[in-house]
Amino acid sequence: MFKKGVVIEGSFFEKRLFNILLMKFKESFSHGSLTIEKAFTDYNDCCAKINSLLNEESLNIYRTKTGLEKLDIDNNINTMLVFFAHKLGYFSGPFDTSMTKGQIAEIVRNDFFELRNDSLKTIVFNDDKSFNGIETAKNICELFSAYFEKENSKKIAQNMKKDHLDAFDYAMTLQDITAKDIIDINAIIVQSDPDKEIGFKKTNNTIIGTNMKVTDKKMVPSEIQRLLADYEDDFGLGLEDFNDNTLSDEERDKRLFKFFLREAIFHIRFERIHPFKDGNGRCGRILMNKHLLDEGIAPVLFTKADGDKYRECIKNYDYNTLAHMMFSSSSQCFSNWCSWKKPYHLLFSNSNEELSKIYDNNEEEKNTNKVLSLKNTLSL
Repeated sequence: MFKKGVVIEGSFFEKRLFNILLMKFKESFSHGSLTIEKAFTDYNDCCAKINSLLNEESLNIYRTKTGLEKLDIDNNINTMLVFFAHKLGYFSGPFDTSMTKGQIAEIVRNDFFELRNDSLKTIVFNDDKSFNGIETAKNICELFSAYFEKENSKKIAQNMKKDHLDAFDYAMTLQDITAKDIIDINAIIVQSDPDKEIGFKKTNNTIIGTNMKVTDKKMVPSEIQRLLADYEDDFGLGLEDFNDNTLSDEERDKRLFKFFLREAIFHIRFERIHPFKDGNGRCGRILMNKHLLDEGIAPVLFTKADGDKYRECIKNYDYNTLAHMMFSSSSQCFSNWCSWKKPYHLLFSNSNEELSKIYDNNEEEKNTNKVLSLKNTLSL
């Protein structure tokens, strides 16, 4: 590592380029967590539920109504919105039958205007195109619940992703990792979780979706200290410099593989200790990549397709297979980074907060076009 840049596997990367490439990696890395992916899936499910309730034909019929008919429908819609908002706990102000239509409309304008627009697509009309208040009320109640469930799931997904990226950044500032550092990294990972538990686990747990036996809560502090001590001794692997220009490719890869083997041993043992109530996988993979980058080795990303094989490695203490998976992923990352060195001024960088945003359809389309344009440029 140098002040003006970073050396990754013998290749020099100007500091700004390295930071941009690392940010691009983090964007993919944050989605490598099943926990974070589930949060985004929950959000997408809420969006799909809302879309299933919306009917453009209802809006078209509404538009054909006279001004007085529209006003009557609007008054009914507004009253339903405020009623369900109050009933479901999303509106704490007073609501009673003595409120005027103007007062109700003002509440909707201030607090539920966007929802009111969507609600016009949930209106139920009878065969003669007259307004069906009872069925419309049922739809609006369902829409209201789904709408605020969407907003809540959106906040959870964004916060979870940002916490993960912040924890990665924090880990990269550390020198030799201590037990306290590991606790601090995990605390950042779960900082937005209202049920978070800071520190090592207080109750015994399992690796979700498996029957693997993990370390008893009482043994976690001593096992973590033992793991760190063994790591400091490189697990007896006898690591050697892999950046020597006189080495053959075969010898270089042999030496480089030992670094991945060291991280595979650390990672599997860490996950089998499972020291925290939540965030163990995220914390372990952050430590893995922090260690690799500290050695001047490109980071590792496990995709959803790697999931079963990755978990089998942890289950069976299969250090060798996991090391090969890491070697392959890191090599791909390094190749990508090298291919982006020349046109790096075309790359764009974002903050953790920007990366964690969920875009609406228009923003998503703009972002997609931006990425496609970049990919086309890089392929030239």
